[in-house]
Amino acid sequence: AYIHRKLWIDSLFGNESVKGFSHIVKLFLQEQYGIKDLGVTPNAYLKTRYKSMQETGLEAELYFLNHYKNIKIFSCGHLKDM
Repeated sequence: AYIHRKLWIDSLFGNESVKGFSHIVKLFLQEQYGIKDLGVTPNAYLKTRYKSMQETGLEAELYFLNHYKNIKIFSCGHLKDM
């Protein structure tokens, strides 16, 4: 039922180790929800990589929202915010 989510996560983090992925999740929880005592201090590389992935994803989403009508397969479609 949620295979699309698994495929998306794999495309972003498929080469990441389990430990590295857990650090990314902890970084997200610290930044988004203010949870402080997770026992990890992300290094600069991890923060930069995570932020870069967020920005790239946002840019791709905005590009699609602004241009999907020009793509033949999507031209008759309608977008709904979930």
